[in-house]
Amino acid sequence: FAAGVVGFAFFLMELVWYRMLTPLLGGTTFTFGLILAMALLGIGLGGAAYAFWSGPKAATPGAFALTCCLEALAIIAPFALGDRIAIFANLLRSMATIGFAGNVIAWTIVTAIVVLPAAFIAGVQFPILVALLGRGRTEVGRDVGSVYAWNTAGAILGALAGGFGLLPLLSAPGAWRFAAMLLVALGGAAAFVAFRSRGYASAIASAVIGVLAITAATSTGPTAVWRHTGIGAGRAEIAESRAKLKDWMHSARRTIIWDADGRESSIAVADWDDRNFTVNGKVDGSARGDDSTQIMSGLLGAMMHPDPRRALVIGLGTGSTAGWLGRVRSIERVDVVELEPAVKRVARDFAAVNGGAMTNPKLHIHINDAREVLLTTPRRYDIIFSEPSNPYRAGVASLYTREFYRAAAERLERGGLFIQWVQAYEIDTETVRTVYSTITGVFDQVDTWRTTPSDLILIASREPFTVDIERIRRRLSESPYAAATHNTWRVETVEGVLSHFIANDKLARTLGDGKTLNTDDRTVIEFGFARTLGGEDGFDVNQLMNAARALNADRPAPLSGNAAWDVVELNKWTYPSLELPATGAPDLVRARYDFTQLYDDDDYDGAVEKWREAKWGPVNSREVSRLAEVLAEDGSEEAEVFLALLRELQPIEAKAIEARLRLVQGNHEEAARLVDEALREYRNDPWPRPAVMLKTMELADALAGSDRDFAVRLLDATSRPFAGGQLEEQRLRRRVSIAWGTELGCGPNTVAALQALEPHPPWTEDHLRFRRQCYARADLHDLFRRADADWRELQESKPKPLIEP
Repeated sequence: FAAGVVGFAFFLMELVWYRMLTPLLGGTTFTFGLILAMALLGIGLGGAAYAFWSGPKAATPGAFALTCCLEALAIIAPFALGDRIAIFANLLRSMATIGFAGNVIAWTIVTAIVVLPAAFIAGVQFPILVALLGRGRTEVGRDVGSVYAWNTAGAILGALAGGFGLLPLLSAPGAWRFAAMLLVALGGAAAFVAFRSRGYASAIASAVIGVLAITAATSTGPTAVWRHTGIGAGRAEIAESRAKLKDWMHSARRTIIWDADGRESSIAVADWDDRNFTVNGKVDGSARGDDSTQIMSGLLGAMMHPDPRRALVIGLGTGSTAGWLGRVRSIERVDVVELEPAVKRVARDFAAVNGGAMTNPKLHIHINDAREVLLTTPRRYDIIFSEPSNPYRAGVASLYTREFYRAAAERLERGGLFIQWVQAYEIDTETVRTVYSTITGVFDQVDTWRTTPSDLILIASREPFTVDIERIRRRLSESPYAAATHNTWRVETVEGVLSHFIANDKLARTLGDGKTLNTDDRTVIEFGFARTLGGEDGFDVNQLMNAARALNADRPAPLSGNAAWDVVELNKWTYPSLELPATGAPDLVRARYDFTQLYDDDDYDGAVEKWREAKWGPVNSREVSRLAEVLAEDGSEEAEVFLALLRELQPIEAKAIEARLRLVQGNHEEAARLVDEALREYRNDPWPRPAVMLKTMELADALAGSDRDFAVRLLDATSRPFAGGQLEEQRLRRRVSIAWGTELGCGPNTVAALQALEPHPPWTEDHLRFRRQCYARADLHDLFRRADADWRELQESKPKPLIEP
């Protein structure tokens, strides 16, 4: 029975370690491999140590009690260290500069800290269990077999109960505590037996160690800093000082809306300045940051298809792809395959940007494996869109294999389109070639589009398909295509849509030489992506665009209808991050490119000067907004022309930019009115450009500081979150100074604004000083004590001057 219990506890911990270490180790296959390697190494070393040191002494219940309590302490100690291990893992990320081997070394160190001590003690424990069953040389085989059988049964039960019950029920940190306490309880029972057998020393030692383990289990343990900041994916910043580290940690904890452990993954939704959701520590979707890919990938397929009726979306995520496809009038059914049930709650939280996906009767969500569905469903689809997580994540590369593409192709109707998302960042050229080789080996035509400067989609079909320009033009006048292209890509014409086209099938065949394939039994792209994880150099979309131009493959083929290709080029260079060819670009294209780069660098004076050299007309609403913005900052009446256009396309954004114009012109009252209206309307509409609305929040704060009446109005305007979780951190932080402006002191509004940032306040000198003073003046003693302690901690962390002032 004891062997069964320790097997149950250890294999439950295997699951917990995998769930908890995935955010720190990047989620690659190496994660489980390292955990298993460390567990086996520790058990082997522990068994060897027992054989070497045990000598002729017989095993006792006291010795077993000690191993149980020591194992519990070894298990719970990393838990008690909590976010310190996460910070250490983040510091070790710098080892990636020496290549992928650096990552592996760093991951091994972290895994060893968490797994190796407990595994070593388990290795000592196992032969003690065998020895407790008998003495001498008789029936040794039966005793060893009995321990193995019970231990294996317990391990199987621990894996099943942990994966399907305890992890979702208790959460991974809760299951971590449970496993340790289970061993403490077993150790306590063994200690009681030892005490009755006069093994007083071992019983007392076990009790002391067990109390230490219980005490460690009451600590906070890992927080969002460990679980949801993308350390393993190289997305977490390395702070330059203790204060900045503390501020980053507090932000990570403060911005989490909710988190949960599902059957497959740990999930969290957070409002930084854009609502996002994480899966095992990596952001896999955001409300506005990823809308260009999540919305337009599916709709672009529907735009290309003559008559889309049924769609299959692999991965629910934010619900944006399925939700917007479900709004297409001709589409009758959208099947969504999602592996993790907890993601359904995520999609509900993103209703502001996904078109109310979870209330759309056309959507049918299946909690299942996408491969299994494709192989077993009798349904056929006009559109299949696959946007899993990044291919370096364990198991995800199986959704990029030849066998997967064959299964998808079998489920397409005649003329159906398969759409594959591919990241164009942190990838090398050989991996790109492998992706193209694999997909072109299954589909007869593969076109390449970009949804953002760092995201590709491959549109593939079993037979050649024609890009019909007139069909696209017609659909851009219909819902939901018109709203989607405007809200995400900020284009409104067929030329704007075509500016996202990169290359036709000729490029795909040239790159896909068929030499290296990603297959079920050899998922090479998983390790190709893992090797370049966190790297900033290497492949980017510009290389594909240059190759397409060189091959004369940068227009769709076959193609039906006519488009103004010079206008397509003008649209293309309104995007930052794209590189203009060194030669051959028309003057107007080069001028637009230069303007875009100056705007992106916040050089508004240079951008205005560049525009005035040629005074071109805008080709899309992105350019309308930018021209209005730079001219408004210049105080020019010329901004009025573009503001008039923008009011028709994006009225909230127009008000926000006009407010800046009125302020420069000296009309503070009108500027305040426009800011107030823009922010109130932003609570119900997430689609204005976030960068514009961020500047509006900065302007609002400045106006509130000089106008108490406006501060009162603004406090009400910012009393509710903006749609889609936009600028939530900005809203909460700026409400502190806005509230102070309404009360000219620390009244109830200011205190309430400060408390909205508790218990993890921004760790900056200004905020901590004001917080401490405000709580003192408001006679809030408990809050003041905490604020005073935080202020003193900040001061003690600063370098000491040579002479105290």
